[in-house]
Amino acid sequence: MAQDDFVFEFRYPIQALKVAEFARAIGEDQVPSGVDDRIESEDMPVPPTFPIVFTTPFLEVMLVDLLKLDRSRVLHGEQEYVYRRPLRIGDRVVARSRIAEDFHKAGKRGGQMRFVVTETEIRDEATEELIATERATTIETAPRGRIDKGVEEDEA
Repeated sequence: MAQDDFVFEFRYPIQALKVAEFARAIGEDQVPSGVDDRIESEDMPVPPTFPIVFTTPFLEVMLVDLLKLDRSRVLHGEQEYVYRRPLRIGDRVVARSRIAEDFHKAGKRGGQMRFVVTETEIRDEATEELIATERATTIETAPRGRIDKGVEEDEA
């Protein structure tokens, strides 16, 4: 698969109730009480890390099902967002995810660690305007008991 190929495309409406749930979960104190989906976008900002709500399920499928990472050895390495404009309540977005990098490094305790960097473009569904780009690094650690290039194992 070429690194520039988008492997997943999905749509998501930015709804006030979901934003309020997420904002409360991360400890935001600016969430109005009695939120419903009639709330105006000016009344409640969308937290900058909110895209994790709609990108994570698709990235997990891409990493576990497509790339065959072992979920029991996966670590969240890094995540960043670059915004062209803030997300707003009422936005309908289309997100396109791709594998930007896939490489191995020697682990400090032996074995090879795999690093997978995914990139997701978040665009306005109607206009295709780029709203934000999310980059996430996932690390698959070496299997327990493996050393050097993963050719020897413990007996335990």
